[in-house]
Amino acid sequence: VSEGPEIATQPVGATLCPGESHELSVAATGTPPLNFEWFHDAVLVATGQTLTIDSATAADAGTYQVSVSNGCGFVFSNPNEKSRCGCGESFSV
Repeated sequence: VSEGPEIATQPVGATLCPGESHELSVAATGTPPLNFEWFHDAVLVATGQTLTIDSATAADAGTYQVSVSNGCGFVFSNPNEKSRCGCGESFSV
């Protein structure tokens, strides 16, 4: 039985001053492999479980979102919307 991804720990945003750093991370469960894609204002900016903003500038301001996917679907998280998409479960025959 394969399971679709679920976000166990949501990323936590922050208000940064210029030059500060911040790490966004997400913890997820589901059948491996899990794929992580980070978006900044709807533009793909990174892959992996963690996104690090080094030495923040005004260009780093905005909305950050993460998508977690596997062969059973995906879950998408952002500060304004949380929805579950995909099959949820699949069965090998």
